[in-house]
Amino acid sequence: MAEAYATSFEYPDIKQVDPEYSNIEGDIYTLRVMKLTLVEPDIDKAAAGKKPYVLGQFAVTRHAKHSARRLSKFFNNVIDPASRDLKDLAKLAKVTGVPFNTTLPEWLTQVTQEQPEFKAPVLLEPQYANVKAADGIWSKVPKLEDNGDATMGNRIDFRNAQPAN
Repeated sequence: MAEAYATSFEYPDIKQVDPEYSNIEGDIYTLRVMKLTLVEPDIDKAAAGKKPYVLGQFAVTRHAKHSARRLSKFFNNVIDPASRDLKDLAKLAKVTGVPFNTTLPEWLTQVTQEQPEFKAPVLLEPQYANVKAADGIWSKVPKLEDNGDATMGNRIDFRNAQPAN
């Protein structure tokens, strides 16, 4: 029996879930770490080359308009020590004051329990969908609104993060 694999993946369109939804403006915000979760692939997915990743949930704090607004970030490459995602987690450790001196799962638990705050630019950028071509090569293509405009989304700029106080 042949297995079926996805040839594309897109996140749900938030505008279909909540037509009133809008991104927050690009600015520097104080963010609170709400939850960092290590997601391990099951044995079948690991055998197919899937790797663990970290899902981060952050909340805007101390802002007149956007307090309590949630932002998320997938840290997809947490295996390779030279990856941008692991560097972003190291920067998060530095600016929150929660040292990364244990195993990754222990550190994620500690940060989640402490829920520290930090400041970081939140950018408003075009979004992309990952699409697998017939030759098996994945590529990123711009996501477009019904009117042809680029779909925009927020991204936390961890490279320029700073301590909250």
